[in-house]
Amino acid sequence: MNRRRFFRLSAASVGGILVAGSAYRLFRPSDPLHAFHKSTKTALAAHFEKDRVAGMLKDIQAEYASIAPCMPYIGGEKSIFTEWLDYGVYYLAVYRVLKRLRVSLEQAGEIIYRTYEIMADYPKWFLNLVGSLKYGKGYVSRLRTAAEESQNRQYPSGWVCSFVNGDGREFDYGLDITECGI
Repeated sequence: MNRRRFFRLSAASVGGILVAGSAYRLFRPSDPLHAFHKSTKTALAAHFEKDRVAGMLKDIQAEYASIAPCMPYIGGEKSIFTEWLDYGVYYLAVYRVLKRLRVSLEQAGEIIYRTYEIMADYPKWFLNLVGSLKYGKGYVSRLRTAAEESQNRQYPSGWVCSFVNGDGREFDYGLDITECGI
């Protein structure tokens, strides 16, 4: 084997390991809010002292733990919308903690918005890879089915929506949400 072939094989192997590792991290069972905690910490650090942020994060996690059992059942793991509800409850916990600290509604909204920006702060190629793995044709198909099933209103506290087809150029797809579970 010559040197050039060795380097190509090495690069391909490393690339394969990185992609496989990323896929594993995307789909393994773990704390679904881990990325939110980490990003919220960074967003809070822009507004508060470091030692105060650690306490705020503990308060947010405790608040989430107290609210989460009150979440309505909307289909559990079978429902694509359960993940959305989890995120909404997490941000309710963030808001409640910030409100107790007398943080303005505008600043709380900025912190929540910034958390999302931080979570998406990855190289474009990586976001495209993750997006194609998580939000590819299978996801769109599941979302379309979930929108159709939502019309039955099986879960009174869930989502009711219609799937909106895009034109494939400027608009891929969307949801017309008439009842929001959050």
